[in-house]
Amino acid sequence: MPPTKSLHAAARPLARLSPRPSSPTTSPFSHPHRRHISAYGYEQAKALIFSTYGEPKDVLSLHGHSVSPAHSDNLTLRFLASPINPADINQVQGVYPSKPSFTRALGTAAPAAVGGNEGVAEVLSAGSGAKTVAKGDWVIVRAPGFGTWRTHAQTPEAAVMRIDDKAGLTALQVGTVGVNPCTAYRMLTDYVDVREGGWFVQNGANSGVGRAAIQLGRLWGLKSINVVRARPEGVEGLARELKDLGADVV
Repeated sequence: MPPTKSLHAAARPLARLSPRPSSPTTSPFSHPHRRHISAYGYEQAKALIFSTYGEPKDVLSLHGHSVSPAHSDNLTLRFLASPINPADINQVQGVYPSKPSFTRALGTAAPAAVGGNEGVAEVLSAGSGAKTVAKGDWVIVRAPGFGTWRTHAQTPEAAVMRIDDKAGLTALQVGTVGVNPCTAYRMLTDYVDVREGGWFVQNGANSGVGRAAIQLGRLWGLKSINVVRARPEGVEGLARELKDLGADVV
């Protein structure tokens, strides 16, 4: 295995190969170039929230609120893309191990959480105490449960990770790097020492994790055997698609 198998080194070529995440989407709440700012510098924001666990169609609601100007080490963020992963749905249902925080911080009558665990945001403003992030930077969240299904957020600098070089990357690529590619990375590095030229076998190979594993394997010189479910129309088209990503056997 090459000694420089780092997530940082792999992320850029992986993104350029454009894996298909579960359901990436740009923000459905507002026009990407339209900003709603009050006379006092408050950003007008919207968020998909829930106060109780349940099916998303039953418990999610769109909530409007204001985001105050950034201060101290806080950042004001505008989300560019926030995917919908199966784990996000499970979290809203209350069956996912990672639980969100329910608070009244957004001005809701009852404690509420914002859906979504990953995404990419642009820094609109930074408080005077922020040291590593500046206006215009792209950032991703460091931990699950942040609540990314929103137009804007304010958060401490320590809660996000700056994208060092976004040249050539799209918001959809950066916004989907935090869950599926990281899972694939750990799957290929934490359990078995698969060396260059070695083989790995995976099922669910057309999932977000599976596609990322195929591409990481290609970057690292690994061979892959990929199992997918049978489908009425056959798997020939899907097999070609996965082989184009770097799969050896489907």
